[in-house]
Amino acid sequence: MNYEDFNEVLGGRIKELGETLSAKSAEYSSDSDKLENFKDAAAMLGTTPEYALWGMVTKHIIATQKFIHQIDDDVEVNYSQWNEKLGDIIAYMVLLDALIQERQDGN
Repeated sequence: MNYEDFNEVLGGRIKELGETLSAKSAEYSSDSDKLENFKDAAAMLGTTPEYALWGMVTKHIIATQKFIHQIDDDVEVNYSQWNEKLGDIIAYMVLLDALIQERQDGN
């Protein structure tokens, strides 16, 4: 893939990521704490918000791994399925980054 095509992929992913995080933020958090669901899940499960998030993202990673295995078996996976899973994984990594920064800041 050439530089221009790669930048187009990157730009599209960043735009999509912003839209997804904005839309999901209203659905999964309060105005006062964008990481609230991970903290609530952690309390329910007796773990940390980071581990709660990791459990949630794992299903997307497993689905992506299955898509990769399908490539090996010459089974085509629709790009919209790849796009959804990869986008979710990237979004969860941004949220994990926020949890880590918040923890290190002592909040």
